[in-house]
Amino acid sequence: MVLAQEWAIEGNPYCKWLAGKMLDTVWSTPDFYHNDPASPMYGLNNWYERGQVFYGDDNARVILPTLVAGRLLDDDRWDERVLRCILANLRTTGRLGFREWRLDTRSPSHRVGLAILSRSGPGVSCAELPGLSLGVLPLVYRTYRPCRCAGQN
Repeated sequence: MVLAQEWAIEGNPYCKWLAGKMLDTVWSTPDFYHNDPASPMYGLNNWYERGQVFYGDDNARVILPTLVAGRLLDDDRWDERVLRCILANLRTTGRLGFREWRLDTRSPSHRVGLAILSRSGPGVSCAELPGLSLGVLPLVYRTYRPCRCAGQN
């Protein structure tokens, strides 16, 4: 996001290029972005290269700056994956808006699919997701309002 801000303020083309390359890496490579539709972790982002553990706050840390950087760079190529990541975070949240503090692909409880959705009792304590969803929704609305989705500006 800082590189995108440098581009927007100073017009430095190298910063624009580098910001785009960094976002491409985070959103387009399997090292970070989980793109297997058969997996319960589909759409989530890792906080480290080739990780198998997913934290909601780490996803928030990549979603929000990407939304800002995309607008500053006037580039929407990451929008679909950002939206998938937001939906994945909401999908892996329990009925009361909480989820386990981490989702691990190696855990037997997560191999059975999205059974975690039905959990809402003890052990499901991660409270940043309601804040993430509330904080992101206005940005998503401004980014994806109907006129933009219809191809109009």
